[in-house]
Amino acid sequence: MAYLYRKRGHWYVAYRTPEGWKRKSLKTKKKAEAEQALPRFRRREAVEDAPPDSRTSLSDFCSYYCEHRRQHRVSPATIKSDLFLIKHMFRTAGQWGFLPENPGGGIRPPKVADTRKSRALTEDEVEALLVAAEGSPIRPLIVLADQAPG
Repeated sequence: MAYLYRKRGHWYVAYRTPEGWKRKSLKTKKKAEAEQALPRFRRREAVEDAPPDSRTSLSDFCSYYCEHRRQHRVSPATIKSDLFLIKHMFRTAGQWGFLPENPGGGIRPPKVADTRKSRALTEDEVEALLVAAEGSPIRPLIVLADQAPG
């Protein structure tokens, strides 16, 4: 997303291109003039990010979208979340009669490794937790969880 910044009294714009971020002097000291130029650079970004053919199928668009998001350093989990939302939107449109069929039905999200790390508390940590929960309404749950097998 293009943005403005000020350097040594002059306004500049930073914007994305397929080759990476570019910076350009707007040759003005007035913020209002700089803000008027900003939409031009945002449109430029949108055109350069657009797929080459606007008659692309939904499946091809989703592949293009995934590749675009990967190039912009977005995690596979974010892409998976985005695609879930898109698929849900199309499924709902089909259920409500806006579409004859769900065009997102065949879309497969990227595989995402489970990066969550879990570990069991040490005996000292359990004891400290029980002491800290003394008098708390959730203490019975903590005691119950401590006694669970596993």
